[in-house]
Amino acid sequence: MLARELAPQLTIPPTYLERRSNIDPTKSLYVSLNGDVCLAPSPLREPKGGILAEDMGVGKSLMVLALIMSTRSELPSLNGISTYRDNSHPCPRPLLLTHQSRDYPFKAEKYEGLRMRPRVPEMLFGALAVASVLELAQHEAKLEEQRKSDLEESLRPRLLPSLRDLMVTFIKTSHYPIRYPHDDPFLKGSGLLDTLETSPPFYRLYPSQDQLDSREGRRGGIRPLKIVVAATTLLVVPTDLVRQWGLEMEKHLASGSLRVLTLRTSKDEFKSAEEMAKYDVVLMSVARFTDAAETDDRSLRGVHWKRLVVDEGHVLSSANLTRKLAEEVSHPSSVSPVMAGADRQNTTSFVASLAGPYPELLRPIYEERLSMASSQQHRQ
Repeated sequence: MLARELAPQLTIPPTYLERRSNIDPTKSLYVSLNGDVCLAPSPLREPKGGILAEDMGVGKSLMVLALIMSTRSELPSLNGISTYRDNSHPCPRPLLLTHQSRDYPFKAEKYEGLRMRPRVPEMLFGALAVASVLELAQHEAKLEEQRKSDLEESLRPRLLPSLRDLMVTFIKTSHYPIRYPHDDPFLKGSGLLDTLETSPPFYRLYPSQDQLDSREGRRGGIRPLKIVVAATTLLVVPTDLVRQWGLEMEKHLASGSLRVLTLRTSKDEFKSAEEMAKYDVVLMSVARFTDAAETDDRSLRGVHWKRLVVDEGHVLSSANLTRKLAEEVSHPSSVSPVMAGADRQNTTSFVASLAGPYPELLRPIYEERLSMASSQQHRQ
């Protein structure tokens, strides 16, 4: 699983099957499910997630815990994500910020600050055709006022960051894990630990041009969203297995090696995205995950998780809202290993919806392999 996360390989699309040429047996042809034939189909990068399918008692839970420990404090990759709220491409690259770095006097931070400012919407083509001279003049005056305001903001003097702020930003935004003890007396006494804990990295999602041109966007109703980047694994398990997962952690891990937040029942309230980012694992029952799916709560949606792990994957396959939330919190750059349950068909269908770049291409292959496996089991 770790190799699949760190170095997903290029592979032949799963809708193509290799066939030997009758004319020259040393050469191969590739035939797709819809009948297309080619010598070399364009390769696709395989998704980072998948199904961890092992027999009961083999140690799937232990495998997942080993994966979490091996990447502790390691931020998820942001390569390939969209910085637009409608997930459209092309788009600007995400800029990782912290509470300290958002006011840095550098070009990238200044540009990010300008993007946060309200914009005067451009007049639509139809409005230009019927607008009066006075309306055009008023619109141009608003644009000119916005340009002056942007210029003043870009020239606004900003203080140079201190070495302490630069260090905190580097530690929190580095993709190479920089671990520090949370019980160190010096870190606690100097206040550095509190600063590190309250400075999670984040990036922003902005409305795309199509959203800005929409009716709601022109009224200013679509605002940028803050997404906290966390080295945290979201572990969703059936409600009756939450305590079992806790016992497995106590049994196999050293005390204090993982910071775990458990959300089992409605009495366990959701924390803010910044608070959840402080933990290594958020252990959540399916019931609480469903509660989050049925509301507009931003606690889960406001975090870019390291990975999403679903124990008994078929439990999230039937409810549309729950499945949609799983797709929202599972970013293409993150990984989504799903521990297979008894219902193979629903588990596989759920994984196909989270497959990233080609979920619809995977679906017929999954269905074909499931039917072959079922037929083989029936013959036995």
